[in-house]
Amino acid sequence: MSTISAAPEQRTRWWHRRTWWPPGWAPLAALLAGAGVAHWVLPAAFESLVPPQLGAPTPWVLGSGALEIACAAGLAAPRTRAAAALACAALFVAVFPGNVQMAVTALGSEHASAWYQAGTLARLPLQVPLVAWAWSVRRRVARGPRQESVRPGFHNAGVKH
Repeated sequence: MSTISAAPEQRTRWWHRRTWWPPGWAPLAALLAGAGVAHWVLPAAFESLVPPQLGAPTPWVLGSGALEIACAAGLAAPRTRAAAALACAALFVAVFPGNVQMAVTALGSEHASAWYQAGTLARLPLQVPLVAWAWSVRRRVARGPRQESVRPGFHNAGVKH
């Protein structure tokens, strides 16, 4: 069996192919809206994330929930999507100390299970893909609407160029 390889300029690198990652703005907005509402409905669940140096945790929890909801709303509006995506990336960076505090608290607790402790540690590197996701939404908006592409080497019958 012989294989025909495309010219170098026609090859697509694996990281340039359109894949499922990163998803678009809508799932990011849904994630942020859900998290923001959860901050307001169950603030006690998030209070342990606030470093003690910041004082009373409730205003910080409610404030971060409001920011998450605002980011979600900004992503939903096409005119503010790029700025909101940038704000999302900044928010994900800004809340990272809270995730560190959560892990420190869990590791120092006699009541936290080993699974919970492992989960808080595993959560730390997950901020990186969240920042990358927000950044990719901003880049997509900056690029503008996607143009229909014609695959090299294929004749697109009936398609006018």
